[in-house]
Amino acid sequence: SLDRKLLPASVEFFSFEGKRLGDKSSLQKQICKATNISPSALQAKSLSQFHINERMRWIEHRETREEEYKAYSLLGIFGVSMVPAYSEGVAKAFDRLWDKFREIQKRMQDLRPTDPRLDKERIEATKGGLLQEAYRWVIETSDFQQWRTSQHNRLLWIKADPGKGKTMLLCGITDELQNSLTKSALLSYFFCQAPGSTVPQLCYEV
Repeated sequence: SLDRKLLPASVEFFSFEGKRLGDKSSLQKQICKATNISPSALQAKSLSQFHINERMRWIEHRETREEEYKAYSLLGIFGVSMVPAYSEGVAKAFDRLWDKFREIQKRMQDLRPTDPRLDKERIEATKGGLLQEAYRWVIETSDFQQWRTSQHNRLLWIKADPGKGKTMLLCGITDELQNSLTKSALLSYFFCQAPGSTVPQLCYEV
């Protein structure tokens, strides 16, 4: 399906006889020409960064047994989960797809009234900028390294009195994690402001 070509980091292609033809990287030019999919989408870039119209162009050349299958092939592309109703017709299938997609977009807007990236930039500017020397030390501690590699303990708790630099420390850790992630990984974070505080605190997850 369409999302299976895009979402996995590695995809291999074989002929009907079982001969290996190549992978998503070596056949990139041929795949892009046949599918209208942009090279950056094949390189595991987040699909949400592509405009809806561009993602819709990816199915222009698709041949399916039933017309509604084109709508089903977009489920992963738009991050939608719905049960296929075969023989429902292409119009109804796309109506259900867009209803689900708009529902997800509404939820995302409710969860993110502000852009955490802009909040982070504003906090760093307000406090005079982020200095690497102020947070690099924690990256090298055994506790932090164990947290990065452990599959069992996924909680990193940084606790200190107010005004000790926790927010700036976590801003630095966020930069460090962002720079070390693979292309297919996503780093999400948000700020929560405590009552009576003028500076939001940072929470995040990988």
